[in-house]
Amino acid sequence: MGAVIVDIKGIDNRSTFETVRGQRTDISDDNFETKLQRAVENKDQQKLKEACREFEGMLLGIMYKQMRATVFKSDLIPSDYGREIFEEMLDEEITKEASKGVNLGLADELYRQLERNLT
Repeated sequence: MGAVIVDIKGIDNRSTFETVRGQRTDISDDNFETKLQRAVENKDQQKLKEACREFEGMLLGIMYKQMRATVFKSDLIPSDYGREIFEEMLDEEITKEASKGVNLGLADELYRQLERNLT
């Protein structure tokens, strides 16, 4: 009998995390688009305002992520998979709280533009 060689690859947590992260982003994008379409179709001003605020929050999150990417990374505290997850979750919470308190004016302007379609 010949030997059977089985190639078993390890589970790569990083690729799994990246896949989930991408799916989560796609889902949030789809949710935003769906909310916006429903608000316009139903002529619901409150839902439209919420969708505009959500968009402003998403933009704030993108800006924050880009700002973090410009910060010099030190080898003093090693970076690992767990730290990346923690930082991403922390950034997400910071942007949620910031979008509640900070008004960039983008949501208001976007609402004014889209409200014209409701009337």
